[in-house]
Amino acid sequence: MNMLFRVLYAAHARGTHHKLALDGLRHVAGDDAETWRCVFLKHADLLMLGAKAPDDSFKDFKNHVLHPRENFWGGAPPKVRNWYGHVVTALKQKDWPTAVYAAGVLSHYLTDPLHPFHTGQSQAENDIHRAVEWSINRAYDTLWKLAATLPPPVVKIEDADNWLETLVCDGAVVANGHYERLIAHYDFTRGVVDPPAGLDTVAQRLVAELIARAAMTFGMVLQRAIDEAAVTAPEVDLTLDTVLATLKVPLRVLQKSLADAADRRAVERMYDELQATGKVEANLPEDDRAVRAAHAEEVLAKIAQLPSAKAFPYQGVTPPETSVERAARLREENRKRALEEAARRVAEQAAVRAASKPAAPAASVPAVPKPAEPAASEASPAAEAESVVDRTSLVARLDAHERTRSGSVPSIEGATPRPNKFYLARGHDIVDAPSIGPKTAERLIAVGLKTVCDLMEADPAAVAEMLAVRHITADSIRDWQDQSALVMSVPNLRGTHAQLIVGAGFRDPESLAAAEPADLCARVLAFAASTDGQRVLRNGTPPDIEAIAAWGASARQAIAA
Repeated sequence: MNMLFRVLYAAHARGTHHKLALDGLRHVAGDDAETWRCVFLKHADLLMLGAKAPDDSFKDFKNHVLHPRENFWGGAPPKVRNWYGHVVTALKQKDWPTAVYAAGVLSHYLTDPLHPFHTGQSQAENDIHRAVEWSINRAYDTLWKLAATLPPPVVKIEDADNWLETLVCDGAVVANGHYERLIAHYDFTRGVVDPPAGLDTVAQRLVAELIARAAMTFGMVLQRAIDEAAVTAPEVDLTLDTVLATLKVPLRVLQKSLADAADRRAVERMYDELQATGKVEANLPEDDRAVRAAHAEEVLAKIAQLPSAKAFPYQGVTPPETSVERAARLREENRKRALEEAARRVAEQAAVRAASKPAAPAASVPAVPKPAEPAASEASPAAEAESVVDRTSLVARLDAHERTRSGSVPSIEGATPRPNKFYLARGHDIVDAPSIGPKTAERLIAVGLKTVCDLMEADPAAVAEMLAVRHITADSIRDWQDQSALVMSVPNLRGTHAQLIVGAGFRDPESLAAAEPADLCARVLAFAASTDGQRVLRNGTPPDIEAIAAWGASARQAIAA
């Protein structure tokens, strides 16, 4: 059974709700629990379909939340009761497929209020809600293992008619107790790059505890439904060989890969908007937007707004800082310190380069002015980049550089055009690809990837699964593919250059060619000053502005050819 369960788990579980529904089966505890688990696993595809139906089909997002601090606003309890009834009815009728599907739907409405962000509403939570869910999704297996090392949750089912509603409300109260803590202990800046890294040790522990509670709660409720239906589980022919014969694992792997990519793009867009505007609005997901609108109409609009003179009668007195506000303030202070340090390092490096270079003739490209100090109000990635490089002087210098290249300004005396050269081809050994050292190459060769061509044609998710190395994820492999594609298609581009370009957010020749030179340089230099960028450069010197501009020009040349 363990092997069978793992195979079905790997084939079907692509998201948190899928995994919670399957993990809940572990907590079915009747005398015939094993037989019942086989019934649900036989129809695992229907269980997974039901587990996502409230998000994908019903879209009744108010029913996914429950706010204990606002008189238990939300629609989760009646929805849980409704779908519990469907499960019991289908079991009594021995309609096993319908019972399994209804159980999947039940698991969603039952476990959603055990997510802290489904138990309250605030701007601070609103901005990071989807990012946190993505981080939990990507870290789920690690969090489940962590939960196994912690004391098991205490979940009680009362002997009363409203036992199910009470169970849902009790769970929401527990989750809501972690609301501010989860906001304070999530790092969006780290999470947008490496989703699991967004959860610090405190966040990991509290989420692991809630995952364990959610799975246990669903299993206990499912067992209660089986007992209430008072039917005997049917005999199910469920063996490992029959399951393997019906699975389409490559398709599932592909679907997982596509889902992960879509999630990454969605979270990155929200992060960029948050940094640019201070809040997430334009890229707010549909479910969050629906809950916020309903909350504003049904809760906030009914709260009487007291005049400020009555609310705060004493001059100069302000309300105490909340934990959410404190967390936001600390994050902003840490961000500003990081920007100041990055600007200082880049300025020092620029000064060293300037001191080591001979004076240029009058007709050459103007000298780079000293980078400007970062402004205190900067918030967006573009603004952060401007803290490293003065945009006005950068534009002027790039304009001069472009005119020099086009011939409207005399070129540097004695300079000769550099012939186009490509430093990577599909037939090269895989160790020649950017980011891939000898040790990583050995691992890739061991799973059948020997050349750059093999790497480019591989499915990132499948390769990551075969490697089973924690730090090599599907996203890492996609980065390697995009880096290699750049080196193979943009002349005179080396592997390190491609790593910086992809790190800055330009993943193909088209986006590189379309980038404004000032924006390209600012983003590359900003990434070069980051921890990941310094790792690429091995703590070396960032590229010259002229060199970065030349990458974009080479991409445009390659596309035009």
